[in-house]
Amino acid sequence: MTLDKFLTKYLGQTKGYPTDSSYKGECLSIVKLYIKECFGINPPASGSGSAYGYWSNFPDPLGTVFKKVPNTPDLVPKKGWIVVWKPWSANKYGHIAIVDEGSTKTVLKNFAQNWTSRVFQRESQNYNNVVGFLVPIKENNMPDKCPEQRDAWWNASTKIIKAILGNKSVSDDKNKADYMPKRVDEAIEKHDELKSNLTKEKQARVKKEEELNAKIDSISSHLNAEIDKVSQELAECEKSKAGLKGEVTKKEKEIAELRAQLETCKELPIDDVSADAKMLKLFLYLGLSSGLGYVSAKYVANDPELMVAFTPAINIIIYVLEQRIGGLKALVGGSRLKKTDK
Repeated sequence: MTLDKFLTKYLGQTKGYPTDSSYKGECLSIVKLYIKECFGINPPASGSGSAYGYWSNFPDPLGTVFKKVPNTPDLVPKKGWIVVWKPWSANKYGHIAIVDEGSTKTVLKNFAQNWTSRVFQRESQNYNNVVGFLVPIKENNMPDKCPEQRDAWWNASTKIIKAILGNKSVSDDKNKADYMPKRVDEAIEKHDELKSNLTKEKQARVKKEEELNAKIDSISSHLNAEIDKVSQELAECEKSKAGLKGEVTKKEKEIAELRAQLETCKELPIDDVSADAKMLKLFLYLGLSSGLGYVSAKYVANDPELMVAFTPAINIIIYVLEQRIGGLKALVGGSRLKKTDK
């Protein structure tokens, strides 16, 4: 327990020691309670039945946590020290109290019982008959750093270290002095190792991300180039398709004209036609047949839509032409034979 907590707990009360019914309101009773609760030792009897005995006899185990510091004119005591008065004519037992902050070389601030009242309260007086002080040997033994606070620090530190290193325990308090520094060193080493591993993992991730981004950029660039190429080819195909349709339209007109000429030829009696006329008609049919074949091979065959539309008609026309050509060949051949016979 800290001195501040001790004061909060007991100021304004009248205390005895070891129980409230024992030596209630005596100056030494409240000091013994202070030693018990804030320094963690069992306060001994004074050996003389007086407060002064804590200085003159300095009974064990006071020496395990306190040292005696004689009073001097220049000494200013600190909060938490125990001040002891020697006996004087009006008080053969002496007096003892707990030093408060704010003391000077001439004014002693303290907390005590049985000075002006048997109630535990703050007092202020001079240094007359003050023989000396019981001063904590170690800084850790000061009331503001007493066992309760030490244990709280120990428990918190142990909890943190266990979170890092896992469960590692000590068998008893005497190992604490050696245990904590070792565990702290191990925790720092573990932290540095984890930090190093995290740094390596981060660097590996960054490198992997850079590689993946480079691959993505390369694939995107390649795809964009392919898309541009296909778009150009599609544009050229559309342009070629439009040109082919124009050519087909032109050839359709030529075919229509040839059909008209063919109908005119059909109206002439084949027997009245001279050999030269029959030969000319034969060449006309042959030209028409060749033209249709050319159109079919170059334009219609390369366009599925045109093939479906015109192939039946072209096949019919070619068939008719082949029949006519066959007849004309026979007629022309006969006419030539007749001329030769003459």
